[in-house]
Amino acid sequence: MISSTAFEGITVTDYFPTRFPIMRARYDERLTEIGRAAIAAAKVHGEDRMDAVYATVRETLTNASMGGVGRNERRLREHLADELEGLCLAWQDAGEVVHDVAGRLKIDDFLSENDAFADLQDRDAFPDLSYVHIGEGVGLTLKRLPAFFIDGFFIQPSQLGDDEGTMLTFTCGIAEGAEPAYELGPLLQASGRMASAWIPSNDPGTKPRLFGDPDIITDSTMYYALTTAAASIRVAAARERSLNCR
Repeated sequence: MISSTAFEGITVTDYFPTRFPIMRARYDERLTEIGRAAIAAAKVHGEDRMDAVYATVRETLTNASMGGVGRNERRLREHLADELEGLCLAWQDAGEVVHDVAGRLKIDDFLSENDAFADLQDRDAFPDLSYVHIGEGVGLTLKRLPAFFIDGFFIQPSQLGDDEGTMLTFTCGIAEGAEPAYELGPLLQASGRMASAWIPSNDPGTKPRLFGDPDIITDSTMYYALTTAAASIRVAAARERSLNCR
């Protein structure tokens, strides 16, 4: 969900990198509650068997709280959530740069004679890890997961094998009223929704390589997300160049 806070007459958008830790904390708090319940159950069986019983009971309670999320999906979601957590922390260390293009994209921004992602090579515009906010009103709701929509992406200069390039990591917002509140499984799923697209520096015109959540990368909306990302990068790069010329 995209939320905004009014502060002295100014509306401040609650961007994904600042929202995500809240979602992650809710999941961790729920997991801690389950752990406490497991400890209480284990004590009934006596000190000599507490470690073994604690492990068994905790696993049972956790599985029961997962709401149909199996072991393999749980591992995937935990991995993706850890990646997003690392990106949010790295974004903070890099200066918390946000390029907000919400409501600013025009039809002409989707048209270019250059390669779609050519502006990623402008290191004056994108020198380090940054976040681009697209917003909810551009039709990037996931067809398979209508409660979720792609509302932005991280831009991270990086290396894949021996190749230099840029990783775009797409993040999701949640429709109002659809946010998971308590059950562990939905909380984990919501905090592990991301897809990354690798753009090589030596050939930005090639089809991006996709990684991450299979529910997102196989969704037809992902094609439009990549097109919208290219337009967003053009707008953000043009704005940065105009600011640098002042």
